[in-house]
Amino acid sequence: MASLIERIEANSIPEPNSGCWLWLKYVMPTTGYGQVTVSAGYVELAHRAAFLAFRGGIPDDMFVCHKCDNRVCVNPEHLFLGTHADNMADMDRKGRRRAVGPEKALRGTKHPHHKLSAEQVLALRERWLERKVSGRIFFQEEAEELQVSESLVKKIIYRKNWSWL
Repeated sequence: MASLIERIEANSIPEPNSGCWLWLKYVMPTTGYGQVTVSAGYVELAHRAAFLAFRGGIPDDMFVCHKCDNRVCVNPEHLFLGTHADNMADMDRKGRRRAVGPEKALRGTKHPHHKLSAEQVLALRERWLERKVSGRIFFQEEAEELQVSESLVKKIIYRKNWSWL
């Protein structure tokens, strides 16, 4: 079997603009990271395998992080060791961390895909309390009026969305 370095070089292609070496073999659909079999029965993330092959060991408490933020990059020059805290700080500096928890969540009009304003949501809930038609008809009419889906109207009414208002 070819050495790990030879397999990484054979299964990646340089991207001329960024300098990344793009992993061409299996990429996990759930995470976007490449995988490679390092030894019989032992599978490793491709970027970690590249770091091991080109730079040496990885201490147990360390992560292999990307300077380039490209999950399929296996260029050892784009990889560095860091703790979990280092990795999170790097994500924060680059604005890549997904919002987690109510204090960090992008909600309401701060969310890039928002459809309604807070005023529209409050008015919708007020109309719900004063409605004179069945719920089904209300959801249809409001969805059409606001140009959103019926499911969004229901989620707002039942406080699955915009629950803090």
